Amino acid sequence: MKKLIDRIESRQFEIQPLALVRSPLDYAHSIAQQLIRGGQHLELIGFGPLASPRPMKKITIPDGLRELTNLLAVFDQQLKLVPFRHACRHQAGPVGFLLDEFCGVKQLADITYQQTQESKSNAWVRLQNQINRRWPAFDRNKTLNPNHFKLKSDFAESGKFRLTQFELSLIENQLSDSNRQLAELLGPGFVDGDVDVSEEINADQALEWITDLCQSTSFKVADS
Repeated sequence: MKKLIDRIESRQFEIQPLALVRSPLDYAHSIAQQLIRGGQHLELIGFGPLASPRPMKKITIPDGLRELTNLLAVFDQQLKLVPFRHACRHQAGPVGFLLDEFCGVKQLADITYQQTQESKSNAWVRLQNQINRRWPAFDRNKTLNPNHFKLKSDFAESGKFRLTQFELSLIENQLSDSNRQLAELLGPGFVDGDVDVSEEINADQALEWITDLCQSTSFKVADS
């Protein structure tokens, strides 16, 4: 990276590095969803009494500390760091924050935003995780699995996905270590996270989601 920076600066360009930093807690919620959307199965994410959450043996939730340390080693005091939650409070969201604060764009009302990475609902993430358990996106040889599929229904009424309190307790030590290291690296203002969690799922709720999935699938089969 340093060689690339030297080449850029040798051509009279100025680099202004900026990083939006999620707290370890917020990052855990986000990265769990992203990994599941990507076709991985996480033992940490339960499905009520049908699949209890378990500590992950093969996959750990990354916290971004290594990447931040590398960026600081390269850019040092040049690197501007902003808590992601602060950027989210901008009236136009984190994208608007970057355009406003970093790029100097003030006419944000004239910009049409296209959201390409919409958050998935609680039911979608948990159902998809069970699909990934049976048919992961890639097999053990890292070959694309032709049987893998993604849910079409969004199950929006189930609310946004968050880890449950019990699921968080299974990674409590990791979160505590990450919070401590991040606070030492950047300061305590970077470890504040959203305390909202998903409610524990009971058998009735799990069955309702499964039957809703069956209904939506039957409609699609009938239409075809």
